[in-house]
Amino acid sequence: MERIDLHGVAQTLLITLTARARDAESERPLLGDTDAAELASRLAADNTQCKMTWMSYYGILARAMTMDGEIRRWLHRHPGGVVVSLGSGLDTRFSRVDDGTVEWFDVDFPEVIAYRERLFAPHPRVTTVAGNMLERAWTYAIPHDRPLLIIAEGVVMYLTWEEIGTFLQIVTTEFAEFDLHLDFAQPWMVGRSRQHDAVRHMQAEFRSGTWRGKEVTELAPGVVQTGYINFTDTMRRIIPGWRKLMIPMLYLMNNRMGLYHYHAAAATRKARDVWGQHRTDSMVQSPAYAEWKK
Repeated sequence: MERIDLHGVAQTLLITLTARARDAESERPLLGDTDAAELASRLAADNTQCKMTWMSYYGILARAMTMDGEIRRWLHRHPGGVVVSLGSGLDTRFSRVDDGTVEWFDVDFPEVIAYRERLFAPHPRVTTVAGNMLERAWTYAIPHDRPLLIIAEGVVMYLTWEEIGTFLQIVTTEFAEFDLHLDFAQPWMVGRSRQHDAVRHMQAEFRSGTWRGKEVTELAPGVVQTGYINFTDTMRRIIPGWRKLMIPMLYLMNNRMGLYHYHAAAATRKARDVWGQHRTDSMVQSPAYAEWKK
């Protein structure tokens, strides 16, 4: 068996892997990720780190199902496109959404990529990239000549807004156009990872949160928000029995997913318009203009 020895945020990959594997082995699988079940069976992980209540279990499945669905829709619109999965951990998402044409890139810390390369069979359309999403180097491995989707599941809540701004500055500088899917925690969870049933067993802390995801557009001019999804919309369909009574509370507690689009030309036009308006306002307010108007 392969022994997993990770620290910090990288540890959290065990939570999502455990939930997907548990689902695959259940009587009525929802996600049906048999690759995750096979992978989990090969790992010698500390099970005390992967404890979770039913809320986290179904929440993880609902998030995966929702994000998978959005990726499939994107691939339907962009056959042969490129998908970059940031902080991919030991996710098996490629096998769940592969349309036969997508070129896929899994990006994570070097120690995580080392596990991926030992545990996953090579695939001609999957490339692993060892790197930090807050550093520019990972972008050099990504093709720039095709439609691009960048996704990050269970990642940005462990970053500060300043760090998220750094990431956005990198991608809007390096790529002329892309779509972006991010999931967020709620603001009240910031600094309270010890109160989370699963994350409290890890060496990780929630460092950012948002209600509607608009902060991304404020941090990165030219990035336009195209959607926002509460994972409870999926969760309400999959949780059984009396647990459905918790739906109103879950709408407030659950993570949400922001969908965004960036186009450099549009960003340039917007910046030009803002600068033009600034120049006009400055001219109107100038003493020389006031004198000319007389």
